Amino acid sequence: MPRKKKEQQFITYLIPKGISEHVTLIVDNNTFYKNKMIWQQKFYHLFEYIALQNIDKELDPTVDYVNINMERMAKTLAVNNRQMSKILKDCVNAGLLKRDGIMKQAVKVISGKKTIYTEQGKSYGYQFVTISDLTEITIADNRSMYTNSIQRLKVMTNSREDLKAYQEVISQISIDTEGLEDTFRLILENKAQKTKLLESYRKFIREQETNNNQKNNFIICTILPFAGIIVPEKAIHFSEISVSQNPVQCQPCRFKVRSFRKKRTEKITVMESDETTIARCRKSIFSINGGYMVANRPVEHSRVYCDVTNLKRELRKHIRLAGKKVAAIDIRNSQPLIACILIRNYWLNKQGSLPEDVVRYQAACENGSFYDEFMKALNLPDELRSQFKEDFFGKVFFSMVIEKDNLLKSMFIEQYPSVWEMACDEKGGLYSRDYADFANKLQKVEATIMFDGVNMTLIRNGIKAFNIFDSIYVTSRQDYQTALQLMNQAFSEIGLHPSFNIEDIEILNEN
Repeated sequence: MPRKKKEQQFITYLIPKGISEHVTLIVDNNTFYKNKMIWQQKFYHLFEYIALQNIDKELDPTVDYVNINMERMAKTLAVNNRQMSKILKDCVNAGLLKRDGIMKQAVKVISGKKTIYTEQGKSYGYQFVTISDLTEITIADNRSMYTNSIQRLKVMTNSREDLKAYQEVISQISIDTEGLEDTFRLILENKAQKTKLLESYRKFIREQETNNNQKNNFIICTILPFAGIIVPEKAIHFSEISVSQNPVQCQPCRFKVRSFRKKRTEKITVMESDETTIARCRKSIFSINGGYMVANRPVEHSRVYCDVTNLKRELRKHIRLAGKKVAAIDIRNSQPLIACILIRNYWLNKQGSLPEDVVRYQAACENGSFYDEFMKALNLPDELRSQFKEDFFGKVFFSMVIEKDNLLKSMFIEQYPSVWEMACDEKGGLYSRDYADFANKLQKVEATIMFDGVNMTLIRNGIKAFNIFDSIYVTSRQDYQTALQLMNQAFSEIGLHPSFNIEDIEILNEN
């Protein structure tokens, strides 16, 4: 009796609009690519990887590049390194991709058959040459390439004890498709509203900075480049400095000038189209409901990523875990609070005690009033809170240490000078290219507490739970109480007492 032919599997890729025609030309006009349909799918897989790494960003393609690990991508596409190199070179020569030319070797430890990355490297980065809307393309999964590549990723995930049990839980996540079109409309409405609010926020801040400069008639600068010596640690009044005079003699400080940079031009951002936004949403839903979601932890102790972490907030109400609705426990002021751990360790190691402003900083983070204090001082409307939080971390915590001042940085330094000093040291000093290490440390501390500590403890106790960074999602009130207790215990052990936001806990009554 003849064997029943396996039903053809169709899969969806998310790629830039119009790029499939270019891929067809590359494959058809090159004898290197024998089986045309299979090689086309390999190109689609590569392009989707680049597109998904830029998820939910306002892109400037001249700056943001996606690192392509040649060895890993070659295994994913089931090609050798020579073939992988050929694909990338053809994409560059065809004007589809461009390369940044920057590479940094990752730090890894080999233990038996396991390879553990302790420090993330930097492979060559690639980005699309032109900005295009992303669109979904459905094709036959030739030789089960897509399915097999996902399976290989799952095997790699299951070889790690910290992810194996977690993968089993997230494999039970699905997206309820009822009412999705209404949610998509809400996503676009909120996106349009967010754009308007962002414009309002930027206008508000510009007016505040103008009024502040006119009122005070002085520059608050914590770092001033001066003949190779960086000063001062306190604010300097205009009357104390004359630019036209000879260099002022001042005490050297710990900051090291690695390079003197010219003033940068303002980065031009390009808003993502509505079509791309919805295409991204549909792709995530396809991956989750199709069983293609894989947990990914780039380096040891880093955050854990999967399709759920990329979901728009409006779609979270559609998440089902083992068929049940979920509710989240979210830490208030989570990023500033988690920074307390590094700040406390820094000052306790340095002087054996905490400065007064560090104690005030911790208290503000714990009671959830950290952002409120600055917003009140600025008379900033509550509707601009989200934009303020994003701007605050971009200009204070996650930015390079530079001599240029801004309103938010000045306000923060005035309130918490010891916290600012610690942040500058952690970021490597003035113009250090390692400034992003501080943000990475915060994320690792967060992941250690929330994923390794709370989430995995819940799973080991038989409770189905997953986390989206600083939030824990559960399916029952009893599990919620257990998770809340574990979170309080984890932070209490390191001297912190956070407050929490509870999202949609009433829906657990429906399970």
